[in-house]
Amino acid sequence: MPITVALHSAASQVSPDRDVVLYVLDAGIKPETRARSEACLAAAHPKVSVEWVVADTSDYDGFRALRYTVATYLRMMVPDIISPDIDRLLYIDCDVVVDDDVSKLWALDFAGAPFLAVANPPGTYFHDRIGTKVAEVSAPADAPYFNAGVLLMNLPAWRDANVSQRALNILKKYDGQLSFLDQDALNAVSVGAWGQLEERWNAQAHRMKMRHKSVGITHYTSHKPWSPHYTGARANKFFRAYFRSGWDTKLKSAMWIAQRFLTQNTLRNKNRMMRYLGLKTK
Repeated sequence: MPITVALHSAASQVSPDRDVVLYVLDAGIKPETRARSEACLAAAHPKVSVEWVVADTSDYDGFRALRYTVATYLRMMVPDIISPDIDRLLYIDCDVVVDDDVSKLWALDFAGAPFLAVANPPGTYFHDRIGTKVAEVSAPADAPYFNAGVLLMNLPAWRDANVSQRALNILKKYDGQLSFLDQDALNAVSVGAWGQLEERWNAQAHRMKMRHKSVGITHYTSHKPWSPHYTGARANKFFRAYFRSGWDTKLKSAMWIAQRFLTQNTLRNKNRMMRYLGLKTK
C-alpha cells in the first residue's frame, strides 16, 4: 500500500503530456498485490507504465537489516538492474508523499555527480554520523551527510564511479557497525562527490519547518503515518494521498482514515498530558 500511495502521488503530479515510467523494485511482492497496485497506478496518469523489477538480493545475504528488511539495499542495485538506455532516474522510498511535479528535476545539472540528494539538516555532519566508524574515509569536519530516501540518479556516472560495488564493500567490512546500513555506506563512498538537492525534495516530516506549499516531497522517516501508533507531523497529507490512490474503496478508505485519525490523536493527546504532568512517554 505505501508503495502504491507514493508512486500514485508522484505520477499524478506530472503533466499529462509527459510519459511516466514507474519501476517498482520487487523483493517479494505477491502477484495479487501487484495487480492491485497496477490498477491504482494506471489511473494516476494518462501516459503511465509500470515495470516490476525482480531483484536478486543474494549479494546481501547475511547482512543485518535491523528495523528494515533486505529491501533497504535495493536502491544500491538500481544502476545494475535498470536498462542502460536510461540515464536519469528518481529513486524514492515508499514512505513518501509527492506534492510537486518531479519532472522539474530533469532540468537540473548533475555537474558530473553520480547523484543528487538532500543533506540532513544543519548540524548533522558526515563525521558525526559515520566518520569515526569508517576510518579510511577522509572528510572535512563540515562535510554534509545525506538522506538516501530520495536520490536523483545519474546512472552513467554512478556506474563509472562503481558506487554500488564500493558501497557493498563498505557494508561487508563494517556490517555490525553502521546504524543506517546502505545509507551510511553510500555516504562513505561519496564524500565530496554528490550534488545537493533543495531540501523541499526530501522534507523529513519530523524536521519540517517549511510551509506546506513549498514542499515537493514529504518523507516520513522513522515512524510511519499508516501506523496506529504514529504521533508525528503531517499524517493528514498521507491520509489524503492514500484516499486518492484508490487502494481501497472510498468507503473503506474513509473508515480506515477515521480509525487511524482517532487512534493517533488519542495517543498524541495522552503523550501531551503525560509530558504536562512530567511523566515519561514511550
